[in-house]
Amino acid sequence: MEKSLEGGEACRLRLDAKIASGFRLGNVSYHMLLECLRDHEILHAPETYAKPFTWYTTLTGGGHALRDGLHAGTLVLCHGDIAQEVLDAHPDCFCVVMVQEGEGFSWAQEKRRRGRVLVVRQIERFYHYDSLLQRLFVNDLVWENEMDRVVYSRGRLDKLIAVSEGILGNFVCITDTGYNLIAYSRTVEPPRGGVFATCFH
Repeated sequence: MEKSLEGGEACRLRLDAKIASGFRLGNVSYHMLLECLRDHEILHAPETYAKPFTWYTTLTGGGHALRDGLHAGTLVLCHGDIAQEVLDAHPDCFCVVMVQEGEGFSWAQEKRRRGRVLVVRQIERFYHYDSLLQRLFVNDLVWENEMDRVVYSRGRLDKLIAVSEGILGNFVCITDTGYNLIAYSRTVEPPRGGVFATCFH
């Protein structure tokens, strides 16, 4: 008898089957992307990037990317030759580019491209970086789905915090517009200073 899957596990399996061909996911921010790649050597990165990434795909060959088109807000993992084509043809896309030791990337610093490309030194196999980015998007979507389930079941605020802690790995607090503390993490220590220190407990 087959075992049924529920919640995050089922969501992950469905996404694993679809994500390789490009799939609309949650809203991943540029800072989330930087955090995901923090243990890797980043050779070029824009100071800021305001738009969220809502699609993800990998490209390992040119041509078809230009013929088929890419959705606005797509994060593309690729190599330098493909990235140049993508960035020039799709102004609403962002590329994470793998470069080998000694490979030049001056093209990424050109004005029309430099704000939409992150260049990373490739030490591992390509699929290692693909797996990292897939997990980033999948975890974000699972988080959104889990929070929706809490809200629809009229769950408590501390349940929302518990769900968020598991994904973010950080202290989480909820305040009202007057910075009165409503709920906060019980199992993760708060950072020193910052907003939490100024809240009304």
